Amino acid sequence: MSAISKILQLHEDSMSYNRIKSKHIAENLYTDFVPWDELDDFYNYINSPTGKRIEFQDDPAVIIGTAIFKCNGKRVGIIAQQTPSDNSERTKFNYGLVKADGYGLSLNMMDYAERHNIMLHIYIDTVGGDPYEYSAEKLQSWIISYCQAKMITLKTKSISTIIGSGGSGGAIAIQLAHKRFMLSRAEYSVITSKGCSAILFRTADNEEEALKVLQPSSDYMLKYGIVDEVIKEPPLDKLDYFKKVLDNIENSLEKATEELEKSDVNYLRDMLVQKIEACGNLQQNPQRYQTFAKKLKKLVNRYQQSKSQNPDISHMHMALYGGETYVCNDEKDQDGVIVRR
Repeated sequence: MSAISKILQLHEDSMSYNRIKSKHIAENLYTDFVPWDELDDFYNYINSPTGKRIEFQDDPAVIIGTAIFKCNGKRVGIIAQQTPSDNSERTKFNYGLVKADGYGLSLNMMDYAERHNIMLHIYIDTVGGDPYEYSAEKLQSWIISYCQAKMITLKTKSISTIIGSGGSGGAIAIQLAHKRFMLSRAEYSVITSKGCSAILFRTADNEEEALKVLQPSSDYMLKYGIVDEVIKEPPLDKLDYFKKVLDNIENSLEKATEELEKSDVNYLRDMLVQKIEACGNLQQNPQRYQTFAKKLKKLVNRYQQSKSQNPDISHMHMALYGGETYVCNDEKDQDGVIVRR
């Protein structure tokens, strides 16, 4: 198997119905789960920057509540994103897109955990934030940024684990924990591979090349300091896949919990900020990024389309992109299929 084919296989594994999901982890590593709407002093609203009250409904694409962590018998706060396990769950989980409600409730779970001094266990698995009008009306972009700011300043301890698709700001919204894990067959990227291909190569068909540019796999995330540790994950077709992954996640969480309990939360916050700042500091290793930039330029030039003869396309657009205009007006039909309007 070539290197590019391996990247594509990992990409398919990260989105597979057959991989471990948050519900499996919640059912096996925790007991006595209490959902958010049964917690006495859990808030289901926030106030917007204008003072307007934004109320949240349950979002099936996110598990929010508290539970007992079996390893140490202590209650923790749970924030766990969910993607479908089969076709019947696609609509229920909004095709893996978390709505503004899910991020709002996640934000309030962070606040709840602070007030009750309990640790947060967070699981990331989402295609990204819901892009439709419902979530926009509830100021989803602002809530996502608020989640990020809240995580960096948390007064309680937190552990996050990317278990499948770590898509865009929808993933980073709850990933900035004091201890950050990632399953070895999961992905984390700022955009989908098809979306990246459409932007760079003017077609969604060069997905493998886009994955090579994005470098979304766990080894790269560890290399660039996006995560602290990669949790081993066997091939999805192994008979004991679920047992081994659950055991590996449990062992990593147990060790991380013991480590965090010995640390001061102020120290952890300072270290987290340093790690985040280091991710974007090109001066630390300029040669690495310069080399990557040269490779990217060659790759994009190789797939650059020839100039279109369409007279409706402006000369400026032709000079910039050398291709035809793509209209961003796609919608999902009732089966979740993208339809161009």
